[in-house]
Amino acid sequence: MWAIALMSITPISAAAQSQLTSRELMALSARDANHVAQRDLLSVFKPVHKYGRGMFLRVRGTGMTTRPYGTEFQGVCRQDALTLWYAPARSATVDGNPDQKPGSDIQDVPLEPYGFDASAWFHIGHLPAGKLAPRSQSPAWQSACDPQQFNDETPWFSAQNARQAVLGANIFRMAEDQVKAGTLSPKPCEGASKTRSCVQAILAVNDLAKLQSVEDCGADSASSCVKLNLNSDTQLIIVAHVDAGDPNGVTPSDIVSIEVSNYVIVT
Repeated sequence: MWAIALMSITPISAAAQSQLTSRELMALSARDANHVAQRDLLSVFKPVHKYGRGMFLRVRGTGMTTRPYGTEFQGVCRQDALTLWYAPARSATVDGNPDQKPGSDIQDVPLEPYGFDASAWFHIGHLPAGKLAPRSQSPAWQSACDPQQFNDETPWFSAQNARQAVLGANIFRMAEDQVKAGTLSPKPCEGASKTRSCVQAILAVNDLAKLQSVEDCGADSASSCVKLNLNSDTQLIIVAHVDAGDPNGVTPSDIVSIEVSNYVIVT
């Protein structure tokens, strides 16, 4: 199986055991290149401690995350999450259906990996963010993103890339400050609580640590629109103008509108 094959990889030469230059990597044989690439892939992930089945009867996948590393922005850190997916092995199914194989419990059916999903997650130490990391070294190794500074309680949120993460977080902070100051009025809430106004719903978030995801929601060429999921029950859609003087395109100049929706996750 692919997962087992990866876990059993061992370097085959002294060259494969060291940090190689670009010239050395390009000079590797096909066999050595395969071993080095697979070894290096495994080396960036934190250990997997346990498989779980969640709400299902059998294991469907397992999650892995890389160690935190720096991005092109100073103090903005990233880690990548990967879910490795499993299905009942071909040998244990009839036309892909394990239930048609007589005499075995679903939890006793052998599993086989078949694919994965990956996503990027970000942590921002301070807002506003957006200053480029020093070019004196690789941004990946900036000290603010040293893996030893993070633990299981460190807040992370998903975004397509570092620029989207920084822009979304900066827009969120500016909109929140303007709502708090009374200079920005939110649109009517969808699914709003009878005991909490739209303004109260926004101010109840009041913490970047509650941000769970940033998505682009489309806007005209003069604006940026971000959809923010926060605190597991609140969604903000914010339209903003981006400061034309910011070469990195991550600093809002003003907020055009904000709307909030409250939702309930049913499990």
